[in-house]
Amino acid sequence: MYVSTRGTHHDGYEDYGGLYALDADIGDEKWKYETPAIHLSAPTAGNDTVYVAGKFFSKLEDTDDIVRPAVPAVYALDANDGDERWNYSIREAGYLTPYSPVVADGKAYVTVREWKSVYSDESELYALESSDEKPLRDHQVAEEEPENPRVTIETAPKDAENRTFEENQTVVLRANASTAENDEILRYEWDVDGDGEFERSGKKITVGTDFCGERTVTVRVVDDDRFTGEDSMTLTRG
Repeated sequence: MYVSTRGTHHDGYEDYGGLYALDADIGDEKWKYETPAIHLSAPTAGNDTVYVAGKFFSKLEDTDDIVRPAVPAVYALDANDGDERWNYSIREAGYLTPYSPVVADGKAYVTVREWKSVYSDESELYALESSDEKPLRDHQVAEEEPENPRVTIETAPKDAENRTFEENQTVVLRANASTAENDEILRYEWDVDGDGEFERSGKKITVGTDFCGERTVTVRVVDDDRFTGEDSMTLTRG
């Protein structure tokens, strides 16, 4: 019996998707295979191989750079020990999601379509088979995840975190963000009162010193793959 776990690469890279081979009679684990991909469908067994489809990043042609967005990826594993036989990244499918492979005549057939859609304007069928040669680089699944976007807070006046403010003063906060190649920042979100809720938005905001003691301000940026990055600073009022 084969079971896959979904995993995630949005807020925690360590929560990888996994494929488990279990004894069908007593449930003991025979082997486990972990991959950074998010698995959105059940595995399929056939031809002494277990196939599982997910979404992950591929490599850029002629380099080892990782390409976003996450695209459909298919893994073929040895049914006896879980060793990877091959993987294939379906770059042409873009944002579409792969569903459980169907095995017939030595091939794995994979349908990709919109996630959780009853009706979809986009759906495609791919036929994959084993080969002694690796696929072209832009169809190879990346071994690692791209980095989260990075963000830092600049202030006016400068070094606001090292100052003590009086009542009725204001501080301008600006977020400086960077992200992986081919990505862009979609949103700048601010938690200005330290309650964990991001109630303001924009690359630049102004905050007042209408508090006593210290107040922590946090900025969160979200890129077009829904990866996030955060930075915080503390303002002090005397």
